[in-house]
Parts: sequence; C-alpha cells; structure tokens
Amino acid sequence: MPPSNAKVLILTPVKSAQRYLDGYFAGLDRLTYPRGLLSPGILESDSTDDTFAHIERRVKTESFRRTIVVKK
Repeated sequence: MPPSNAKVLILTPVKSAQRYLDGYFAGLDRLTYPRGLLSPGILESDSTDDTFAHIERRVKTESFRRTIVVKK
C-alpha cells in the first residue's frame, strides 16, 4: 500500500474514444484514493470524432490535483 500522501499520475492514451469517456470519468469518480493526490493525464492522438473537445469540457468540472490533457 502506498504512503497516505503519495501522489499518483494516471496516464491514459485515447484515440477516437468519445463514446467511452463518460465511463472513463465515472471510473475515476469511483476511486477511493484522495482526489487531491490524483492527476489524470490524458494523451489524445489522431481522433476522428469529438474526443478532444469532450475531454476539454469534462476536465473543467473535475477536482483532481492536476489534470493534464495533451493532443498530438
């Protein structure tokens, strides 16, 4: 078990994943680890749908330590 104050980075690569993003964020919401110590990093590449825009809208409402969104 990590120390109680360990910061955790969750890296997730996505491509044309708009239909899965609500489930992804719901899964993050179900985590019991303190949100102030979690930093999701979402790496989006070459999507042919609205994935990046959906991620940008969604991360504005999240309360993690830091959220990193990178578009190739």
